[in-house]
Order: sequence, then C-alpha cells, then structure tokens
Amino acid sequence: MALPRPLAAMTRWYCTSRATSLFILGMACVLSTRTGAQTSPYRHGGWNVVAHYTSRHRDQTGALLKTVGYRAPKQYKDKWARMPAARKVDMAYRAAERRHQGAKMLRRMDKLMNDRFESFRYDRDFEPMRKARVRGGKKVKYAKDVNDPAPDTAITPTVRRAILAVTRYTDRGMLGGPQTVLSDYGQLPIDSVYEILTTANSDQEALLKGAQLYAANTGPVLERVVHDLDRTNPSVGMHPEVKPLCSGYKRTRFAPGHKIENTDRQLVTVAAWRYKHYLGREISPKAFAFDSMIRNEHKWGGVVIGNKFRTDSTLPQAPTRVVWLPDEKRGDNPATGSLEFHFEDDRRLLMTGVFLEDVYAAHKILFDINDSLIPHIRKGYGVGLINAEGDETHKIDIHPAIANLDLGRCAARADVWLRAEEDIRPLLAINNTLSHTDSVTIDSMVYVGKHSGWKFYASPLVISSSGGFIDAYNTDTSYSNYALSFWHMLSGERRYSNLNAAVPLLCNSLNDFARLNSFTKLFSILRWAQEGDATFLNKPEEPQMYAPPHTIHVAGGRLITK
Repeated sequence: MALPRPLAAMTRWYCTSRATSLFILGMACVLSTRTGAQTSPYRHGGWNVVAHYTSRHRDQTGALLKTVGYRAPKQYKDKWARMPAARKVDMAYRAAERRHQGAKMLRRMDKLMNDRFESFRYDRDFEPMRKARVRGGKKVKYAKDVNDPAPDTAITPTVRRAILAVTRYTDRGMLGGPQTVLSDYGQLPIDSVYEILTTANSDQEALLKGAQLYAANTGPVLERVVHDLDRTNPSVGMHPEVKPLCSGYKRTRFAPGHKIENTDRQLVTVAAWRYKHYLGREISPKAFAFDSMIRNEHKWGGVVIGNKFRTDSTLPQAPTRVVWLPDEKRGDNPATGSLEFHFEDDRRLLMTGVFLEDVYAAHKILFDINDSLIPHIRKGYGVGLINAEGDETHKIDIHPAIANLDLGRCAARADVWLRAEEDIRPLLAINNTLSHTDSVTIDSMVYVGKHSGWKFYASPLVISSSGGFIDAYNTDTSYSNYALSFWHMLSGERRYSNLNAAVPLLCNSLNDFARLNSFTKLFSILRWAQEGDATFLNKPEEPQMYAPPHTIHVAGGRLITK
C-alpha cells in the first residue's frame, strides 16, 4: 500500500526531527502491514538474502572509530558488530558533540579516510566539514554518559551527509551496500535513509524498514536488486527465497559443473598429472620462488598465491594448534565453519565464516604430507592455482588441491573473466552509477591481445588480531581488505598502471574474486601457523566434488563452457 500523498509530504518535510521521523516510520509500518499480499516480498526472506550480500562482514567502521578514540558502549557490545555503519558513527558523533568536538571527530576521520580511499578526498558530501574550524589537540573527547542516540544533540543536514559519506566507504558491500539499496533502488529521501540506518539494529533490519516505507513498490525494488546481484554473483540465484525472481532471463556465466558421485579420485588424478606435467615442462626449480613465479611473463600465469606475510604486535608468537570447527550443514548452502587458533599463553583466536572448501584445499597444500597427488611447497615458494593458455579457447592447468572444488572453478573463471568484455559491461554500469566510487572504464580492464594480459597474485599481508578474532590485511592501506593484486605482463604500458583500482570492484561484485580473496587470506594465516610448527586438529572432511574444468571459451565477449 503506497503512502497517502499528505503523509508522504510530511515524511519529506519533518524527517529533520528525529522523534517525528521515528513516528512516521512507525505509521508507515502500520499502514504497510495491513496488506499482506503486497508486503509478502520482504516477509518471505528475500531482503535477508540481499542483506547477506550487500553487507560488509568485517567491521571496518568500528575499527575506524577505535582509531579516533571511540569504543562501543558496554550495553551495545553484543550487537555492535551487526549495527549499520551509520548508527555507529552517529552515536560517536553525538558523544563527541556533547563535548563540542563533533566536527573535530569528523575531521580526524577525514584524514584516516583519505589515507585509505583515494576518491574520498574528492567526495562532495563531506567537503563542507573540511572547512569547519576545530580547536585543541589531536585527541577527541567523548561524553561518557551518551550511550544511545541523544535526541537533544542536533544533527544538521551537513553532518548527516558527512556521516553517510564516510559509511558509504567503510562498510560498503556489493551494489554499494544497504545505504545505496535504500537510496538508489528504493528512491528514499536521504533524510529517511539516515533515520532508518541510525535506528536499525542491523543492515537486515534497515532493509526491512525501507521495504515497509515503499510498501506496495517493494516487490519491483527487490526484483531489481536481486537481478543486479545475480548478474555478477552466481550463488545469489541458489537461494530459494529469491530463486523465482532469477528466472525468466538468460544467464551467461560459467556452468557449475557436474557433481562427482564416486570417490575413486580418477578425475583429480588426471588433474594432478596435468599440473605436475606443466610444472616439470615449463617451470625451472628457481622459478618456484614467489617473486619468480609472478614476474616470469612466459611461464606460470593465472592466479599465484603464497606471497610474504608478517604479523603485527597483537600476535607476538605463532599458534601451537589449529582446530577446524564445522558448522551444522543447512540445506544446499555451502558448508562453513570456524578455525580456532590456540597459543602457548592459553589465548584462543577465531576465524569465523570460513568455507569448508577453503580449509580443505589449504590443509591439502600445507598439512597433508601423505597425499602424493599434492606438490607440497617449501618456505617462500609460490603456489600456482590456475594457468590458462590460449586466445579464445583457454586450456586450463589447475592445482589438484582445488581441481574438484567450486573454488577451482572460481579461480578458472577469475583468470579468464576480464577477457569477456560483454560480461564486464553490466558490472561496470552497476558500479559506476551506484557505488559512489571512482569510475572504472572498460578500456582499462579488458584483455587486449595475444601476448599481453595479467596475473592475479597474492599481495603482501599483515596477520593481526582484534576482539578475539584473527584476520589478514593488505600492507597497502588503500586496499586493506583486499588480498589480490595485478601483475602486468606488459608493465611498460601505462594503460595498466591503475588496474589495481579495479580490485575492490571485482572482489565486492563477483563471487569468483570474493572467493579467491578470502582463500588467499586464509592460506596466508594457515601458512604462518604451519611454518610455526602448529598442529592441525580435526582434519576437514571431503566437501562436495565436481568434475574439474579443462577449458573455458570466450565467444562474443562472453564466457561459455566447453
């Protein structure tokens, strides 16, 4: 049910008042829930799926606020990580403004954002805050008694836009994150978007509130969001909640492969033979060092992981044990679990939401010394995951540890994906219109010839811990959350000089690159543990296996299977 015109006008006029906005949101919810048939699109779980893909699962906003001296209030500790980014910054600003230091806090955040995101320094929504006068030293003072959004602290339109500008970057997931879904897809006024994000307990709840506001139109809005997600993320259409919305249009992505019904290992044996044959034919012993593998133009291509890493001051020692803790399997969703790292000082750290496939493959390469099919690596050696050779039909040499996994198919698609110009165009259109980031042109990304191209390789990483969790970050703070980089085979050509700017776009928008990104981080952390002589407990069980890909064909600018 659409909002009556007088109520819609009131919404636009009064949303500068926090109390009035909350009243209108509540009235909209009452009105919208009176028509069950019209509200069913967001009730049946579709928005939950959207929240899963558009939310950034690592709390970068909380980390940024810690840097400027703000900590989560104790009563919000359990739900702080799930809160929308805008609510966290709003809460911190109100606490600082009680000490008349709200502008100072935002100016401190501006400096940190400029160091991490090149395009943020040109963001027009934040520009007025850069002209605000601030006094005192660098340290920001916060009122300790402000634990909840304080209605008596004025949030001006200028401050509101500045806070949303920051959070567009810090916790932006696919399609630009929930903020973009509400404003660009749902066409809600920016003041309403702000009120929704700063009163919701999670991104999921924020999207549901938005769906209630545009009530009768939520079905078409959800359909547009799901279609755009599904075009670049093969796993979206697998969710039963949105599967009906994904039918009726042609997909051009790589086929999922045939499931292996037996476990006689015949197919993986073939893959292992091809891989070892390629190594023996093309790679000299000296070229196994990581730097050699990525710099040799004519040898190993595709995807190479195993770059150097270091730990920061939060991890003075390597773990003694690593324990795999699988989650309960739910339906057809990919099997996941956690890794628990045990240290000599009785400390334990967790890495959650890890794919069983990723742990299985990393364990094969690093810990399973009895598997004769897997070429185990020495310290400092790189690991070539994929090598694709050819112009239109690309013959694939694939590492046997990932050959029969969906991870292997992700690596194969990622290696060839940028040659599929027509498949890239929809992705760029979505990014450049919705994500509020620097535009990426097709000329800067597509494959340009028989003897040119790139390799994807692991960036140098820093292994760190925070709040009981362990993670790995890029040493380049501009790309802290991304473990992949480009190696340009024609490094003398300037047209390739800015290709790394496309890495966030690829990892945030394409499941194949997101999987490679997360596996690269996991591999570095487990390699650190393995090199420190850690014992791996509870060996992961064999995941669902697929026939390995042998070739990928590019026709008419699109990826198809062969």
